[in-house]
Parts: sequence; structure tokens; C-alpha cells
Amino acid sequence: GDYILFERFRNSCVSWCKARSPGRRRESSFVYEFPLVAICGSTYIVFIVAGFLAQSADHESCDSSYRLYVVSLYTIIIVFFCSFFGFVPLLEFFVHSPMIRQLHMLMRYIHVSETPPSMVFVSDGGVQDCTGVLQLMRRRCDRILLALAGSDAEDEFQVLRHTMTLALEQRIGYFYDPADPRRDVSAVLDEFKQDRQRTFMHLGIRYTFDDAAGSAAPPGGSRAVAAGRRTAHLLIVKNRLTSDCEGMPVEPLVTEEEILQGAQGKDRGPGMHTMRFGLRQERELHTDELGGCCCNCCHAFGCNCGPKFPHIANANQCLSPLLFSSLCRLGYTLGEDAIRTLTTCDTFAEPWEEFVRA
Repeated sequence: GDYILFERFRNSCVSWCKARSPGRRRESSFVYEFPLVAICGSTYIVFIVAGFLAQSADHESCDSSYRLYVVSLYTIIIVFFCSFFGFVPLLEFFVHSPMIRQLHMLMRYIHVSETPPSMVFVSDGGVQDCTGVLQLMRRRCDRILLALAGSDAEDEFQVLRHTMTLALEQRIGYFYDPADPRRDVSAVLDEFKQDRQRTFMHLGIRYTFDDAAGSAAPPGGSRAVAAGRRTAHLLIVKNRLTSDCEGMPVEPLVTEEEILQGAQGKDRGPGMHTMRFGLRQERELHTDELGGCCCNCCHAFGCNCGPKFPHIANANQCLSPLLFSSLCRLGYTLGEDAIRTLTTCDTFAEPWEEFVRA
């Protein structure tokens, strides 16, 4: 994550800096940091002067050095103490200091007030919900498509189970098996784990709490319709190799022509299912053997290490072209059935729902 600047009022100095250098962010940020930089710079100068005076044998110089050291120490203490009151307009410049922000994060200090600070730390959903389903449930969306790409080679669904727990704790709703609501959701997850031919999983959502859950309206919908919605349907596409995809030869890189024409509209030919690598020795690889990083030669010469496709470690931030292309193809293959079901079915209602009161 990173800090984002939210200007609650227009600063003429910042506007002038942005006008002179619109593409440079550092100059405008320095205007907010300047008061604390001036205080810390002055304190540092006083500390240096005290050090020079301490080297003198004169008694008066030693007293002056002691007083300057005390002033520097108290200035640092006061600055650190006032940094926790950055919500006060006159002390707001404290929250713009990177050093102060790092100290607050180290002490796990959290700013809580009705008026947000001018610097807000924005992070990804991994802090609470990695799936993003909770936000859509708060809007009471009717249909939700989840691409679950967490690090879960054994299909344990720990991330999804955590999301279900949060939805219940935050009084948003709970999940059920739409085919048979008598079954626990864990049975559905275990069944999907055992069946390697399934490309997606279907879960039902029951919005049972009427407080904050219906406060937000879905995009393009009204708040009244969202508040009156009681059920929803969640389709989950998991990044895993189905039984049909295991042991398949690595296909070539995705091209612009293939994306525009579609897989069905392009004649792939026999060579599309065999990919050869190497500088001195050629070999064929299967998709589930792909590892490594950076370049395609890593897959054939000694660097094809680490977790294999498609469960690539998060530490691998330099995907090879073949890894990236294979991930795109896998997403296209696995998501096809779920998207078709989501867009073509008029209703997901099961026969038993006719006998259940809203």
C-alpha cells in the first residue's frame, strides 16, 4: 500500500507547484512537509552547535551546550507528542512526514475521527478480505462472479472460508448450498475439491440482516431495490488445472490476432500444441511443469524451479512470457462456463425456493 494525499482545502502554494510541474508529485508534497522539515532542521543545527560548545573548556560554554541539548531533546519529544494530534488543522503537517508515519505504523497507531486526515494509507484487500465479495454483499448485488486466485494448491479455500466468517460476524449475510440448503457449505467446498472436472462452483447468499447491509446501492441500481433483495448467487472460478488440462503441452504465446478473432475463429494447426525451448537442446514441456521466472529459457535450463503452474508463489513478480500467456489461457478456459451461466440464465431459483417465504 501507499499513502494518498486528499486535499480538503485548496492550498495556493501547492497549486502553484502543480502548475509549474504538473507531472512531478514530490514538489507539491514538499510544501506540506516543509514546516516539519524546518523544525527538524533547526533542531539539528542546535544539536550541532551544542556539540561544538561541549568541546570548549569554558564553564559558560558547557552550560550553554547543556541548555541547547535540553532544548533539542524537548523539541523532539514535543514534535513526537504533537504528531498524534495531526487531526488539528494547525498540526496537520505532522502527518505528511514519512518518518512520523513510519513511527505511527510501527506503534500501530490508527487515526479515528469523523473527518479523515489529509494523508490516508490505502492498501489492498488482503488486510481483511482478499476476495472483494464483502463489498459486493454490502451493496446486495444479485449475481457475483469471483475469480479466486489465492495461493491454494490443495483447494482448502481458507481465504473463502475467512470471507464467509467475516460476512457473518459483520452481519452482512451467510452462504448456503442452493441445490440443497440442508447441506453445510463446507460439504460443497469439499465436493468441488474432489471433482477435478468442475470449472466453477455455485453458492447461494442469504441477506438476513437489515441494518447496514442495505445502505449501499449497487452500480446502476436503486437503493430501495438493493435493500429489498434477500438472496444472491455467487459463482466461483478457482485457479486450478482441471483433469482435462493436466499434462497438456504448453501452448504458444497469446497473440493479438487470437484475442480479436477468438480461439474458435483461428486455425491453430498442429504446431500450436507443442512448444520447444532451448538453445542447445530442445525439449517439450507440459503446462503443469512450468516454473521459473523472467524468460522462457528458464523453463528448459536449470531455472525451472519453485511452485509450478498455476500455483505460482507471490514472491515471483517476474513472470516469464509463457507463464503469463498460460495464465491468460487458463483463465479463459475456466471462466467460460461460469460467464455463460451467469449471463444466460434468467433465474437461479431452485424448485424448493417456491415453498420458502421471503
